[in-house]
Amino acid sequence: MSGIKPSFIKPAAICGGVAAVLATLPGTSIGNCFCCAWMLAAAIIACKVHSTSCKAAGIEFGAAQGAVVGLSTGVVAALVGTVVSIILNFVAPGAAERMILGFIEMLPDLPPDAQDTLAKASRDAANPKGFLQLLVGLLTSLIGYGIFGTLGGLLGGVLFKNEGHTPTMSHTPPPPAE
Repeated sequence: MSGIKPSFIKPAAICGGVAAVLATLPGTSIGNCFCCAWMLAAAIIACKVHSTSCKAAGIEFGAAQGAVVGLSTGVVAALVGTVVSIILNFVAPGAAERMILGFIEMLPDLPPDAQDTLAKASRDAANPKGFLQLLVGLLTSLIGYGIFGTLGGLLGGVLFKNEGHTPTMSHTPPPPAE
């Protein structure tokens, strides 16, 4: 028990980075449809890792610390996700459009209006509008991932709470003076 407070940056950075990649890649990004499941899971895992470090150091860990870890995980995820999406737009420029058009083909009973809306969305996804769209995407991610990261961190703080340690006396106190 060192008593030195461990840093939460490493677990937040690793878990946030993994969540960002999973939330951004086509196919695995479906996890975002379930209340930002990747972000919630990443924040809870980051809390577990940090709670274990706190316990080993004899430092208290609870919901408040979990919220900070979760928020940090969300911020990292938003930043990494933006970088990953930029890379994907350069490496596979038509991936989003092909995925949405494939989805439309799998649902032949989809109403024509919905098909048109999805087709337009696929064209818009394939043709980013530049810096403004990137900035709006980053801000949206910061807000959304920040909220769900904080919620996951609160949950992780409650699940993995530890009280730290209380100093114990090494000797018996003297009897009270009469």
